[in-house]
Amino acid sequence: MKEKLKRFNDKLNWGISNHCNEEVTVLLKLKYLVLITIDYIRLNITITDYFDFRFFEKTYNEKKEYLTSKEALRYAIKFDSLEKIWKNKSKTDMYKQLAVFLKRDQLETKDLNYGMFCDYVKKHPIFLYKPDDQEGGIGIQLVNSKSEEVNDLYESLKDKNGIIDEVISQHPILQLLSPGSVNTVRVFTLKCKSEIIYIAAALRMGNGKSVIDNFTSGGMVAGVDIEKGIVIEDAVDAFGKKYTSHPYTGVKIRGLEIPNWKCLKEFVNSCAQKYDLNYVAWDIAIRENDCVLIEANPCGGVHIIQTPGVGGRKKQYKK
Repeated sequence: MKEKLKRFNDKLNWGISNHCNEEVTVLLKLKYLVLITIDYIRLNITITDYFDFRFFEKTYNEKKEYLTSKEALRYAIKFDSLEKIWKNKSKTDMYKQLAVFLKRDQLETKDLNYGMFCDYVKKHPIFLYKPDDQEGGIGIQLVNSKSEEVNDLYESLKDKNGIIDEVISQHPILQLLSPGSVNTVRVFTLKCKSEIIYIAAALRMGNGKSVIDNFTSGGMVAGVDIEKGIVIEDAVDAFGKKYTSHPYTGVKIRGLEIPNWKCLKEFVNSCAQKYDLNYVAWDIAIRENDCVLIEANPCGGVHIIQTPGVGGRKKQYKK
């Protein structure tokens, strides 16, 4: 209980200072605590929902249009059991199921030995380390083995629970958009028997300062027309700031045509047919001539497809 209260307090402080852009005081914390409690009672929201959806700027009727985190989970368990959802939250289990779609070299740190690691870094001197049990890009590191002693690097990784992952070379158009990160498309699908229903898609991009494109870790998102593969709005970051052009490269975001869109949808269709879960959000990297699976996300993180200016999607999910 003490740890939960601490996490809540940290989220409250973070939300007030970063989302609301106000100085944290006791009175201000009490004010937002009351407002969050009211919305929790009326709409069953979480504190993350409150700040990510910027409910402090919205009317009650506007708030009712949003699918909250708890509601999203309830929809998910209509199509997949809770046991199956939690099982598939492990990156290592997910990668084993969908290995054919990864198209890159990986190592599990829990099975790591020195010889395997040395062979890997000879082939891939720069790689990513991803913790198995974290979400939102937390803990992901870009590692350059040329700048460290290989033995020291091995010792620092061998007892961790995660994945050593090859760095992907993305399509030149997406490389120009934000060259410091692999900029992926998140596609939400629902499998009904053999039919794959496409719910929504969003382009995720790094901010030019980070190797990851995760929205909750400093990245930006923009909604995509699911049929045409064209970005249909300005990008937005987790603090509600909008961008007509990328802040690092100056590339115009709205109207950007995502390359290989037909290939991406065919690729996602194949992934969805193969996977154990029915309701999934797919993170897909686009290369010059094909697509690569980054991750399959149970429940999907509906914040990404509701935050970028398109409003709430509760009506769509109810259908």
